[in-house]
Amino acid sequence: GKSNIVTKDYTGILGGCNNTVAHTGSFAIGKDITTTAADTTFVNNFIVSGSGTTVVIFKNLPTSDPSNAGQLWNDSGTLKVSAG
Repeated sequence: GKSNIVTKDYTGILGGCNNTVAHTGSFAIGKDITTTAADTTFVNNFIVSGSGTTVVIFKNLPTSDPSNAGQLWNDSGTLKVSAG
């Protein structure tokens, strides 16, 4: 990568440029990313594909609206996106 900055322990940047990882245990994958929370992976785009059946599992989603715009939550088995 180029022009990337890491200021905490147990972090990493996978390629990209102009990334700043300033939270312990966080990772940046992409470009122009600045972390906003610890123990989190930040990406510009996320695509899942595979041969055969592709499985995506989100464990431990909140079960009530977190009031955080864009955050996923589980409403009795229905995946929802919080409006904030």
